[in-house]
Amino acid sequence: MPLTSINNLIMITAVRKRNAKLRRRRGASVAPKGDGAGFEIISVSVPREIVRAIRAEAGKRGFSRFVARAMATELTRHYQAEFVKAAERVHGPLTEAEIREADALLEA
Repeated sequence: MPLTSINNLIMITAVRKRNAKLRRRRGASVAPKGDGAGFEIISVSVPREIVRAIRAEAGKRGFSRFVARAMATELTRHYQAEFVKAAERVHGPLTEAEIREADALLEA
């Protein structure tokens, strides 16, 4: 395996670990029983169709968990995109083979 591929795989692993750490730090895990420490009630405007679809999928009691997980997933994608851009500035763009290899590792 070329050195650049190994470096890219190491970076992808580092991103996954960093994102998990950030999610834990920001309270994006399953809500604790009791007083809900570490969580904040917010208000957002969401299209009615999306709200209905989430309620149909998650049920009334699972709505907040569904939305929190979706937000955490989007934040993870954002951090990963930032990391890839930074890595590509240093190491150059990923090849198609490196992308396929990284995808295979993430799917495993």
